[in-house]
Amino acid sequence: MRTLLKSCLVLALALLTVESVDAQKRYLGFTKKKQYWSFGAGLNTMHYWGDVAPNDSKFSTDFKKTKPNFSVFATKRLTPSVSVKAMYSVGAIGGDDANANDIGRSLRRNLHFRNIINEVSMVGIVDLFKNQGVYFRRPKIPIPYIGTGIVFYHHNPQTELVRGSGEWVNLQPMQTEGVEYSRFGIGIPLVVGVRYKLTNSIDISAEFNARILFTDYLDDISTEYAAIEDMNPAQAPAGTSPQDFAYKGDAYENYNDSLVGQKRGDPNQNDFYAIFGVQLSYILPGSIKTPKFR
Repeated sequence: MRTLLKSCLVLALALLTVESVDAQKRYLGFTKKKQYWSFGAGLNTMHYWGDVAPNDSKFSTDFKKTKPNFSVFATKRLTPSVSVKAMYSVGAIGGDDANANDIGRSLRRNLHFRNIINEVSMVGIVDLFKNQGVYFRRPKIPIPYIGTGIVFYHHNPQTELVRGSGEWVNLQPMQTEGVEYSRFGIGIPLVVGVRYKLTNSIDISAEFNARILFTDYLDDISTEYAAIEDMNPAQAPAGTSPQDFAYKGDAYENYNDSLVGQKRGDPNQNDFYAIFGVQLSYILPGSIKTPKFR
């Protein structure tokens, strides 16, 4: 057994040595001077998947509820194919049982929501085609890239006091399912994009950012109808109670004991959202300047 362990250790060290030498060969000539910063902004759309989507399937999308998103970011090029990107974005998602393909859902539950989401993400980006040269010698071809990292976000699900009134009410403080969930969370971003060189200093890219989350309460819906005593009436607007917002359907005249414990959402699938849009970035030249020709 010891002989086998020693053999595996020697093999592992040999592989690491080969990889280290190969890495040195691959990045030979890519000095610190060839690293660069870029800054930019994006105009995007936001899409939501959850309990208020048109269908019960996981990827059902209500394009009627597509909302705008705006982002700013900074990127540092580290190697010919690897960059690190920090991004802040703000946008909104929404859903409405009235748009459900199951007409019965709009009669039974009849809920709707919007949620304004602020997020900060840190992502490692890997280009599928390398750039061994200085920044102004970037290949003028579409460069596909992928990435992942971590995202921190704040969200605040709301519903209208009366449909069409324009007066939105915060749902989380009322604990409409008897659950005290957080408005802060973390997630895993999955990034797929393609970048193109417009000028020596400007890139344009189309990017899709999916967010894998660990909450089912982006829409304030997850499990079952709660008893009134488990809610928080102190946070309801004057003249209302939390049950007014937990249930707006027509199948029952009032929110009563016959509704408690019945299915309100699907706790087996977490909510998630995605950001898709176009970004422009400006590259800082750093210590390497574009050559001037006379």
